[in-house]
Order: sequence, then structure tokens, then C-alpha cells
Amino acid sequence: MSKAPVLVATFIISLFLCSQAMDASEIRNILVIHSYHQGLEWTDSISEGITSVLQQPDINIHFEYLDTKRNAGEEYYQQLVIFEKQKKQMVNIDFQLIICSDNNALRFIQENRNALYPDTPVVFCGINNFEMGMIEGEEQITGVVEYIDYATTLDLIHTFHPQRDNILIILDRTPTGDAIKAELEPILEDFNDIFTFEFYQDFILADVPSRISTLGDDDVIYLLTFNQDLNGNFISYHDGIGMIKGASRVPIYGAWDFYFNRGIVGGMLTTGYAQGRAAGSLALSFLEGVPIENIEVQTFSPNQFMFDYEELDRFDISVKDLPPESLIINLPESWIEKNAKGIILFSVVVFLSLLVLFARLIQNRRNQKALKEMNENLEFRVREKTVELVEKIEQIEIKNRELNEALEQINSLRGIIPICSHCKNIRDDQGFWSKVEQYISANSEAVFSHSLCPDCLDELYPDIAKRLEKKKIEESD
Repeated sequence: MSKAPVLVATFIISLFLCSQAMDASEIRNILVIHSYHQGLEWTDSISEGITSVLQQPDINIHFEYLDTKRNAGEEYYQQLVIFEKQKKQMVNIDFQLIICSDNNALRFIQENRNALYPDTPVVFCGINNFEMGMIEGEEQITGVVEYIDYATTLDLIHTFHPQRDNILIILDRTPTGDAIKAELEPILEDFNDIFTFEFYQDFILADVPSRISTLGDDDVIYLLTFNQDLNGNFISYHDGIGMIKGASRVPIYGAWDFYFNRGIVGGMLTTGYAQGRAAGSLALSFLEGVPIENIEVQTFSPNQFMFDYEELDRFDISVKDLPPESLIINLPESWIEKNAKGIILFSVVVFLSLLVLFARLIQNRRNQKALKEMNENLEFRVREKTVELVEKIEQIEIKNRELNEALEQINSLRGIIPICSHCKNIRDDQGFWSKVEQYISANSEAVFSHSLCPDCLDELYPDIAKRLEKKKIEESD
């Protein structure tokens, strides 16, 4: 009772801030009322499922927790009603839809909707032992049934453990536990020829480990609800399965995923997330314009076969014997998974090697192309130089021929030349006599020009020689 004022103040402040921050004409407000408390795995998974569908800019989801798992009794329930009425008076938010999860929240809405949220459509989920008569006569209400497929899990237990014929059903005496027992008892009658059943309900937490430790080769545990003992002591899902698992030598099966991956073999399990998503989908259909009365109650519960490989291996259950499309967790790593880092490293090395090889191949092709161009260029230059060389050789040969001819002409002037000692005429090879200049011109390329030497000039023309000498002297002065 002392929690109520604090809860009221906290919730009022949060709703006030939200109402100030958003435009009511643009935002559609959804109220989610949970039977239990925030932090409970089942409740949190339902919230996640709802949010996964309704998380849109124009949808504002308000969560409220009745906390009836930890706080049971009629007195507490009446305080919740007072709390809601006080909140309604102080903070008035127009909710377009209400989603309630689990039986206690549905009961709360059914008994107080007219006073608190008149004419507001309701979508429910997580309802145990549901019958259509539970909502008979009510308007604007639909939802998702939480149907636990007990029979399928019992069949699995018989298939996997044919030698075990006693099932200990752990079930607390909360309202949820009582609803589950009423739902379960008719189903158990179909298995009386296979199993004997023992309900473990009137327990004190301190006595649970010793009771569980007495179970032997003929026994199996079917863990359903284990949240409160006879003294009203609350125990979380985590601590509850830890206590049972720590004392058990026998297989443990379940009906909900909040015990999954914590010690149960598995079974046909109901998940809070799937319940939340299904409820969110129905709510979205309404928000998109489908009248609530046209949305039928979803009686098919979205359950799934789920198994823990570590527990399967512990009790020699082959994966091959599991139903098709089963979800299996904690599978041992395959060779590929175990060597994933090495494979990745090897793949990277191979890739880089191929990349280097490809780069080298490209470079080799470029080098070959460059070499080919160089060879072609070199061949062109060689041909060009060869042509030049041939031309020079031809020129040299011409020069050699000219030289040889000159040498021949020069050679023709060699030897003893008959010359007249008086007139200086020369006799040629044919015996004819000719002037010196005629002979040399005929036998060489030399050309003569006539002049007088100084001695002859003095002797023949002394006057001219003197004038030339005088002029020479004057020019030198």
C-alpha cells in the first residue's frame, strides 16, 4: 500500500511530460496495461513484440504495470483501482486503444473500463484458459489467445524418454497457476495410460531443492509457473529455474520461453514476443481503419518447437528425432565455425595473392607491350641506321673509286720522266714530245696558270720590276 503514492506521482509526471511534448491532434496514444512488472522476462518480451509493430512516429505507446505477480490479493487490487481513478482525474489522455496482457490486466479492464476508459477498444494477449464466454456481452474487444500446447510437449516427452513414466508438474498457486491447472487437467486425462502425474503446488522455496533431488530415472519435470510459494515469497524466472536446475538430475521441460536457455530441454513453447507482435498487429489493423468488431479473436497461439542442444546431448536425445522446423540453440560449432577466423584469414591471403598475381599479370602484359613497342622502335631505328650506313658506304665507295682514280693518275706521274735538258719538253709513252704543262695537264687534274717569277721579271722586264718594288716599299711605310 505504501507504494501507491510513489507510483501515482511517477506515472503522473511521465504522462504530463509526454502530453506536453506531443500534439494530440497528430499523435495516436496507445495504453499497454501489463499484469506484471517491468523487468519480468515474459512482460518485457511482450512489450518488445508490441513495440516492434507499433513503433511509428505518429504512435505514442504508454506502458503501465499492475505488478500483480509480486503483489497479490484483493486489497492490493482495490488500491490499483483507486490509483487509476486518481491518475485519470489528474492527467487526461485520450487513448485510441488499450492493449492488456495476461489475465489480471484483462480482468482489470473488464471491471473498470466504463469508469476509466469508456468506449475505448481493447486488444488482449497472453490470456490463459481462454473461452469466448470470458468476453461475452462486451463490445469493442478482441485479442490473441495464449494457448499452451501441453499435449504436444507430453507426446515429445514420451517419445524422447519412453522409460520415464512419472511427470512432476511444478505449478504455483497464483491466479495464473490456478488458470493453467484448470486448462491442463482435461488434457492430462488423455495421457493417464502413459504417465502418472504429480502436481507440486504447495511448496516452500526452501524445501524445493530437497524435493527435486529425490527424482530419479523414472521422472521428468514439467515446469509451468514457479513465481510464488505458499508464504507469498516471490521468485524470478531466472532464480526459479536456477534453483530447480541446480537440484535436478532429470530432464526438465517447459511451456514458455522465459525458462529457455536456462536449463530446460525445451518443448512446444509460447513466447511473449510472439504474443506481443500478434497483439500489435491486431492493434495496427484497427488504427489503419478496420473496425474492432471486424477483427476476430486469434485463437491460434503463435507457438514454436524450441530445444537446447546442451540438454538434448545430456539426455541422449538425437537432433534427428526433433520435429521439423525446430529452433535449436547452443549447437556445437561446426568445423567451419570453429575455424572461421583461420578460414577468413586464409581467404584474405588467397584473395590478396590472387590480387597480387593479377596485378603482376597486368604489369607483365604492360611490360610485354612496352617491350614490343621498344623492339619495333629499335627495329625501325636499325633499319633507318642501316639505310644511312649503306648510303655512307656507297659514298665511301665512290670516294674510294675517286681516290683510286686519283692515285692511278698520281701513279702515272711517278717514275723517270724523259725531259729535254735544253727546252724542257717531256716525252710521253708514245714517244711524242710536249710542253711540261701539257704533259702534266694530260696526266693529272692539275691546271696551269702562267706568270713570271721575280728572277725572270728582273731579267726580262727590269723597269716593271723596279716600279713594283718601289710601290711595295711605299705601301709598307
